This record gives sequence, C-alpha cells and structure tokens, in this order.
Amino acid sequence: MYNFFFIAEGPNWRKGPMAHRVKDFVALLLFALICLPSAARAQQKIPLNVPNWRVLETDRFLIHYQKGSHLLASEAGRIAESEADRIEQTLRHRIGHKIKVFLYPSDQDFQATTILPIVPSESTGGFTDFGRHRVVLPFNGDYQKLRHVLVHEIVHAYQFDIAGGNPGRYPLWLMEGMCEYLSIGWDAEGDARIRDLMIHQRMPGLRELHSGNVNPFLYYKGGQSIMHFMASRYGNQRIGFFYKELVTLQNFEEAFLSAFGISPAAFDLLYRDFLASQYGEVIAQTRPDARLSRLTFRYLDGIGFQLRPVFSPKGDYFAYLSYDGIFPALVIQRVANANTTSESRNERTVALRQLRSSDFEQWYPLTNRLSFGPSGTVFLLTRKEGRPGIGQVSIEEGALLDFQALPFDMIQYPVYDPESETLLFTGVSGSTSDLYALNWKTRKLQRLSANPFHESDPIRKGQWIYFVSDSGDLKRPADAGRRTLFRKSLKQDASPAAGAPERFAVSLLDLSGDISHPVAGPGCSLYFLSNHEGVRNVYRLSDACTRTNPAGPEGIDRITASDTEILFLDSTGYETGANQGDGAGVSSGTEAKTTPGLENDRGSYERYPNLTESGRPFSLIISRLEEGALEVQMLRPAEGNDFQAIDRVSRPSFLPANYSLPDLAPDIRNLQHFQKDYKPTLLLARPPILFITGGTDPNGNSSLAGAAYFALADDSGFHDLEGLITYQDRPANTNVDLRYGYTRWKADFYAGLYSSRGTFAIFSFLDFSLNQLLYNPYFRLIDQRSTGGYAAVSYPLHSFGALSASYEVAREEKVFAQAEPEQREREDVFQNRQSFTFQYTYDNTVNSVYGPLDGQSLRLSYSVPFRPGGNQRHVYVAGAEYRFYHLFDDFSLFAFRLLGARVSGPDADLYPLSVGGYYTIRGYPFLEFEGRNAFVLNLEYRFTFIQQLLFGAPFRWSPGLIRGAIFFDAGAAFDDHRQFQAFDGDVGVTRDLNASFGVGLHWSNFLWFLFPGALMKIEWATPYDGKRSLPLSQWEGRFSVGFSF
Repeated sequence: MYNFFFIAEGPNWRKGPMAHRVKDFVALLLFALICLPSAARAQQKIPLNVPNWRVLETDRFLIHYQKGSHLLASEAGRIAESEADRIEQTLRHRIGHKIKVFLYPSDQDFQATTILPIVPSESTGGFTDFGRHRVVLPFNGDYQKLRHVLVHEIVHAYQFDIAGGNPGRYPLWLMEGMCEYLSIGWDAEGDARIRDLMIHQRMPGLRELHSGNVNPFLYYKGGQSIMHFMASRYGNQRIGFFYKELVTLQNFEEAFLSAFGISPAAFDLLYRDFLASQYGEVIAQTRPDARLSRLTFRYLDGIGFQLRPVFSPKGDYFAYLSYDGIFPALVIQRVANANTTSESRNERTVALRQLRSSDFEQWYPLTNRLSFGPSGTVFLLTRKEGRPGIGQVSIEEGALLDFQALPFDMIQYPVYDPESETLLFTGVSGSTSDLYALNWKTRKLQRLSANPFHESDPIRKGQWIYFVSDSGDLKRPADAGRRTLFRKSLKQDASPAAGAPERFAVSLLDLSGDISHPVAGPGCSLYFLSNHEGVRNVYRLSDACTRTNPAGPEGIDRITASDTEILFLDSTGYETGANQGDGAGVSSGTEAKTTPGLENDRGSYERYPNLTESGRPFSLIISRLEEGALEVQMLRPAEGNDFQAIDRVSRPSFLPANYSLPDLAPDIRNLQHFQKDYKPTLLLARPPILFITGGTDPNGNSSLAGAAYFALADDSGFHDLEGLITYQDRPANTNVDLRYGYTRWKADFYAGLYSSRGTFAIFSFLDFSLNQLLYNPYFRLIDQRSTGGYAAVSYPLHSFGALSASYEVAREEKVFAQAEPEQREREDVFQNRQSFTFQYTYDNTVNSVYGPLDGQSLRLSYSVPFRPGGNQRHVYVAGAEYRFYHLFDDFSLFAFRLLGARVSGPDADLYPLSVGGYYTIRGYPFLEFEGRNAFVLNLEYRFTFIQQLLFGAPFRWSPGLIRGAIFFDAGAAFDDHRQFQAFDGDVGVTRDLNASFGVGLHWSNFLWFLFPGALMKIEWATPYDGKRSLPLSQWEGRFSVGFSF
C-alpha cells in the first residue's frame, strides 16, 4: 500500500448495511440492535462516476480503466510494461499470471471502491491486495505521481507472488522500502526526510525500524534509505536476493548472513556509518536562520502537522490545516509580535472540525489550499453530500455559507482573487488536469489551459496567471520533465480568436529542480520554492511580469538557506507597483477588503519600518520540516520593503540535477487489446473453510457435524456471493445460508435464501457474534425450523447517512420449553410471515480498534407486515437508537446510548422484546426482562487503565492497551406504558425501572486484524434501586467478546 502520510482513522466493516436475514426480527429486535452490534461504519461509499470498466490487455497486465480515460489507460500500460522488465531483472522473478490493475478516475471513486470492504483514507495513494494481487489506485491528474504509485504497487504484486501465502509476515520497512526504492530510486523527497531526522538526531536504525516503534511514514522513507544503502554497497540485485532468502529461510538472522555475510546488528552499524558519511558535513554546517520566527510550537500544542498556512488580509492572523484531537481542522491563529503574551501566542481558534457532517465529507490535505475571502470567510475544498466543490466557510461560526459543486473528477489548489472575485483552481477530468477560473459572483466557469500536463498552484497577479506545470510530449505525459513556473496572460488579443485567453504560456525558470508554491511579492516580483540546490528553499524572481525567457540560477535571488525543507509558502503586505506589464496597477492583495471578526493589530505595524504603501509589512509564512513535523514560521525583511538576497547556500546531500528515472518505452509493449469489455467472473474472495468434527459416548453412540463456508466475488467487487452449509446427525439436520450482493452506482442490492433446523443450527457465519457461544439468546427453544428468503437495497444520502429497505418472506416454527416461574410464558409459533422493513441511518463516528471515539449516530427502523392471504404474521415493529461520543484531550472518552423499541399488532404477544445482562443492563441476568415495549440507557466513561503489559512466558507477548470503564445502565421491558412506573417517589426507589452501575476492563481481542473494534471485556456490576446496591464482593462479573456501543 502506498500512503502519502498517515492519519489515524477508524475501521469500516463490510460493504453495505446489515441487510441479511434476521431469523426472528421481531422477537429479537433489541437483541439485533444491542447484543449483536456490527462494527460501526461511519462513512458510506459514494462514487462520483458511474463505474463502467474497460480493459487494456498487455502481455503481463490487465489495465482496468473507466470509459473516457483512454490516455490514462495507455500511459499506465506503457509504464507498467516498461518498468516490469526492470523489476523482473532486479528480483529475478516473473509472475505466472497477468497482474490486474484498476485505475479510478478520482480519489472519491477510489474511496468508494467495491474491491475493499473498508473506505480507504485520503492518505492512501493505492493498494495491492494479498489474495488476488490486484493493484488499485486513483488518478489525481499527475502522470509523474501515477508512475511512482503504480510501480510501487506493481512491486508489491511481485513481492506477494514471491512470498506465496502470507506476505504479511515480513517487516514493513522491507516491504515498503523495496517498493519505494524500486519505483523511484533515491529521490529528493527521501533525502529531505532522512536529512531532517539526521540533523535533529532522530533517525532510527534498522533495529528501531524492525521493532516497529517508529512513525509509520518511516517504513516508507526509512526503508527506502536502507535499500539505497544496499544498492550503493552491494548492487541493486542484492535487494531481490535478500528478499528471496528471507522468504526461503524464514529467519531474519540467517537471511542477512546468506545475503550479506554479516549479522543484522553488523549491517545496522554499516548502515549508520553510511548515513554519517552522507550527512555528517551537513550536520556540522547547520545554522539557524535568525530571521525566522516560530508561529506554531509542536512541543506545546502536541501537533506536528500544520499544512497550507496563509495570511489573513491584513497579515495579523494566519490560517492553516491541522488537527483538533482526532479530527482534521481549520485553525486560525494570531501572528505574534514583540508585545504578544505567551498565552495569546499559543492560542489556537478552531474555526472548523472537518469530517463530521455532510457539508465537510472530505478535507483534501494533499491538494487543498486556503484563501481568505470577504466578510470573515475562508475558501477551501470540500465535499458536500457526495459532490466535490469549493466552499465558503464562516470563520466565526464554522458553518458552510456557500458551496459550488463543480463538474470535475477532482478539484485542486483553489485560490481566491478578491479584485476579480475569481477562484483559480486545477480541475481533473478523465485523463487530464487543467487550469480553470470560477467567478464566484456570477458562477461563470472559464478554462485556461488544455493539455495532459499537471498544472498546480495557480495565482493571479494583475492580468497574469502564474502556475507550476511539467511539459513534454502531449501523447506521452508520463515522460514529462521537471515542474517549473509558467506565466499566462489574460489580456484579450487582436487575433481572429479574440475573446479567448492567450493560447501559449511563457516558461519563466530553467532550474534543475522542482518548483512549487509561487506567491506574489512587491512590484513585479514573485517568490517560489525550489530544491535545485539540494534543499527546498525560498527564491525570488524579480522580473516575473516582464521576463520573456527562462531564468537560470543566476537570474533569481536566494532568500533562505534552510537546512531542512520548506514545503508551503504564502505572502502578505505587498504592492504590485506601477509596472505590471499588461496588468499594470492591479493588486492581488486584499487591501480593499476587510475581514470582520479578525481585528487589525495596528500596533504591530508601527513597530516595523519596512512598510509598503498599504501600511503593511511584507512577510512570508512557511511550513518547515523539523524532526519529521511541519511547523509554521514567518519571515520578515531585516530592513527595507523587501528581502535582501543571501549568499549562503545550504550544503546539499542530494542534487536533483543528478537524478533521473529510467526511460520508458515510446509505446505500449506487447499490447494485445486496447478496449475490451469487462466481464465479471466470480472467483474465490478468500480461502474457503471446511470443518468436520465428531464424537462418541461410552455406549458406542457416535455423532458427526461439519461446516463449509465460501465467499466468491468478481475482480471489480460489483458482485459477491457467500454461503454457509452446516450438517449434524442425530438428529440429522442440513442447514443452508446463501447471500448474493450486487453494487451498482451508489446502491447496494442484496438477496438471500436460508433454511435451518435445530437450536444450534441457527448460528451462522453470515450473522454471527462470538457472544452467541457464551450467551445463547435462543436458550428457551426446544426446536425450531425456519425457511425463507429476502431482498434488500441500501442507498447512501451522503457520507454519513443512508436509507435502506428490505422484504422478507419466511416460514417459521418454534417450540419453547416450559417457562420457569419467574419467566414469561411463551406460546409455540407456527406461522408464515412477509414483511417490509425501512431504516434510516446517520453515523459520523470515528472508530478505532477499541471502538467508537467521537461523533454521534442515529438509527430509525420500522417494520410492517405484508399479508396478501390474511393469515400471515401480523406484527409491527418500531425501533430507534441514538449514540453520542466525546473524546477528551487525554484520549479518555464519554459514551452515551439511548435506544427503544415497540412491538404492536394482534400477534405482538408472541414476539416480546427482551433486555438485561451484558451489553444492555449489566448486573442483571441475561434477557431477564420481556415486554412489548423496551428501552435502554447507558452512560460510560472509558479511559486508559494500563498503557502496556508485557509477558515473558510461554513466549514474549502483550495484550496491548487495556482500557478501563465506569458505567451506569438503566432500562426496562413492559407491556402497557400506562401501568409502567419507573420510580416510587414515596419510598424513593425504582419500581419498573431497572438500573445498575459498575466497572470494567476492555482490551483488543487476538483477532483484532479481522474484527477491528471487537473487544474482550470483563465487567462487574450491581443492581441499584436509587438507594441500595450490592456489596462489592457480590458484584456480578461477566466476560464477553464484542463491539462496544
């Protein structure tokens, strides 16, 4: 898997709603809602485009692409076939089958993939599945990035083929490091990350990477660095040889001895010596820049992730993307000066927490760009109810004031120009990305470029558009060179095509590095970032508006000499001056606009003599890499109205001029078909399960039982079929449960058949909780038979909400045991039933392996009978559940749940609701209370009890984090609400209301990777009537395995 960075995000379970059969939906509605909860899935999958797969076939690959993305498929095929030769030579391995590649036209379509049951995070650039070796990735408009991620994932496919059954056993630094190095070699980004950690003495060695106690991003770049060392010392092919030896020997120590002739510890020492030789002089010559002032402090706020900082219109505040707890956030902070108190200096105002509502379903950390707008607003990228677009957000209220959906697969790098009230951005559609301008007032959309190259970072200054792009052969954009700066005029010309923008853009720079983030400076100048001297720093092009030929290193000014990378840049306080070429006199600042709610600190201006005509000091704001974190810092001229060029150069440890990737073949090698129709074929989705057991008693009686489970799916994930067949003799019962699912556009369709007999045969892998083995909800049944079928459909309204409907027809027969004196008498059931069930779900919770962390959810359901013959079951069921979670700064949390259900109709007495015991009202016997009405309330405080517990016998193992819980439960089940009395005020105790309180310990179960969010729990509780509770020694303790509410 390729991740651009790591964001902790909760698990999302299997696709679609819980639309499979429920054997006794009415009688056990609360049990289905409470006792058998599925892992919370807080995000619906909403594709942007109708999936319509075509297949480009070569000798070694099947490239699946969407209709209309022919150039994308062609370039992917050319990249894959060209790089496969090099990969096979390095690994000395050829795969015996064709690798399937699925290319999604946008990140939203990728996140809605039906190939994975979960929703990939925004940081996931692609993945390769273990079982079927499918390579899956989105296209973001950049063919250079496409080459990197595609080859990275193809290397994974070769790794998995070499490893065979279980590639997950090998260390991540090896798996991801190999993919990084064999896809891009040793590049500027890898050098920048390792250089930063070496300067700050935070670079882990082989031992630390292998133990896993590192930032997950270092598995990629740290592993890439180790591969660079292997290739430098032993040659590229030794990488493949070492991996094969590890697969063969299954021993880390022996693999190192075989491949390198030394132990892992000795290899680690050599690797550290290699790093010291690469970065020793860099460390010795590192000097801080006194002009830089820190605006964020990772050691104080605990957050080392500040992206896309921008100044407010008057330069006294700045905004950036960061985190507030576990949620991405838009943060506003004051620009500190000499008189700013320490409290004000570190004060952060969270204007918006994203990924919590249908207005902010995505936050686009890699391609977003903030811009202050009029009247105290900020423009940013967002996704609203499944539609990507540009939103205008109120800083004071954090509300979405205006939103414009746009007809693109992706939107990137929007920037607002207040003079023209226009937003510039990159729009990706099909196989290309181009520049566009959107007039926010009239909503008129104008296209500014038309080519397959990736334009980014547009800004407007006067009548000029400046942007960054690569360039090259229009038919082979993957061969494009380095990214550089261009200028394009918006002036109308006198040609026959008058009325259209100028067709050609002027290249302004000729540097042997990558250019990014141009921002306006005083007069005709432009500031930008470049790594052509080895480290990405700030440079200035003084004649940006008049230059007609590209400037080399001698034609630009060096402004900073940071020893670690500068990644984002913005400016404030500039005037365009009197000479702007065709765009003279037009300012791209925000002088005429004010931002209510962000008061202007005039005192700060009086302390600076270097003011422009607007009365504002010219300043630059940057995000700078430090110890693996990004911190916001500010740069102001020491004197005058602009920066003086500096002579000092950061000592390089890597020069982009010396870097190049192998040339790609000019055409697709071994092309067999360019546009085949996709034909779904059901294949095994996971290994089948076959289980057979038996036994005999002293009298010679024997018994046999068995189970067989299978799951099939097509390559696209549109179709899936799973089934379970169980058999037992004495009495002889064969039970079958089949379910078919089909996904098309946004809707999920399901249909199924089932037949079961016997009180134990009702347990199914398709509808199963481990707690059923501990607490059998059918303990009062002597025998049962049920046969039926169902059909269901679910449709997402937005990322957090969905509607579903299902129809079920069945025959059921149930024979109950004689009731105990304290139990409700149950009549035997012999009925046919048909019913429709409708459900609405809203869920924005964020989850982890320990369950929900923050957010809220609501579920409403209603079931009505369908009685065409008049003799079917006549029962109506209504249910509702609300949950709320709040995560505190110390990562403890408060959890609240309220749920209720009601059964009505002539046959309601045959299907009472049951509550009590674990997961509902703890401290009482399991399912003790029954009635036609029921409700449960839970309050729980969860906290870290033991950070880590390590055992040394029988082997070294740890249960991981152990959480503690303090809880209060209340609820009841009753028939007539008019006779229900919760509390006796005269005596001061509860009557029909059942309450309890207690404590518990929760830890992640040993199958956490299969059932994320499922916990092992021991909980002790006592009944409580408002006055009395049991002594601590008599509290009831219960063990359970399942999901926390």
